[in-house]
Order: sequence, then structure tokens, then C-alpha cells
Amino acid sequence: MCHDRSFSQPGGARSTGFPLGFPLGFPQAGSLEAGGRPPVTLRPMKEVQLSRDAYDRLRKEADWRSGERRDEISIWIERAREHGDIRENADFDAAKNEQGLNEGRIRQLEGMLRASIVVDHPEGDVVAAGTIVEVRMDGDADTTQYLVGSIEERHESFDVLSTSSPLGEALMGAAPG
Repeated sequence: MCHDRSFSQPGGARSTGFPLGFPLGFPQAGSLEAGGRPPVTLRPMKEVQLSRDAYDRLRKEADWRSGERRDEISIWIERAREHGDIRENADFDAAKNEQGLNEGRIRQLEGMLRASIVVDHPEGDVVAAGTIVEVRMDGDADTTQYLVGSIEERHESFDVLSTSSPLGEALMGAAPG
């Protein structure tokens, strides 16, 4: 059964009921995603500044997820299918969910690594990615130390302050004082 999502408007124009900018009438074959939604175009990722350690760790994670982890999940799905009817199979649902999460993280990592710039520890008295800063908020006697960089950075002693956060943007390029 075919349902026509378009309807007539005054003056004989046809509308699809989709948001503005979507072509009128039936879309061309292959132009809709599953479920009848218009395709989504994602913006390219902003430049990500990473330390060499963070870049290497993310590359290693991407390789593991797209290799060994993908194989583990594939075997998990195969075993879950052997349990019978997949419509009421919790193990199959869990495996498919894990597969989706894994594939999403792979896409995130690949995008981040493509948009990354490896930065060395900065020298001098200017805040840049990789700098450890000490911040004192107005009206507060205590200070807090942060590592300025990507949220993907890991440090044992310091919280990470993203360069794209409001505080991170305010501190970038600032001198002590």
C-alpha cells in the first residue's frame, strides 16, 4: 500500500508536509533515509588540538573498535541468533545495541582524528592547548588547576578544560595575571 504524503494547497501547489526546503511532490528514489525522513548532512568537525599521547590513544582505540571489538560483537550477534526468535531475544537486542554504540564511537573517533592537530607542549607565558593553568574565580580564595585541551585528553592530576568551552575560550592566548 502506498501513502501519498503530499497534499494540495491553494493555487494548485503541492506540499509534502516536510520542512521547508524539501522538494515538493515525491522525492527522487534513494533520496530518503529509512523511515521516510529527509537525509541529514552533518557539519565537519571543528579543529581538535590533541597532545601526541591523546592522538596515539585515540588512534589505538579506533583501531581496536574497528577490528577486534567489531569481530567480538559480530560473534555475539551470531550466537544470539542461534537462540531462536530474534523478536523476543534480549541478548540479540543487547548485541545490536552494543554494535550501534561501537559504530557511533568509531565514526566519532575517525572524525576527530581527521580534524585533529597534534600540538607540542607550548612554551612561553601564553595559554594554549596543552597548558596547565591555575584559575581563581572572583570572590573565591581557592584556585583550581586545569589542563587546557580537548575533552579527549586524560590526566591523572588535573581536570581538563576544553578550548571550546566559554572559560577555555576566554583563557586562550591570555598571559598570567
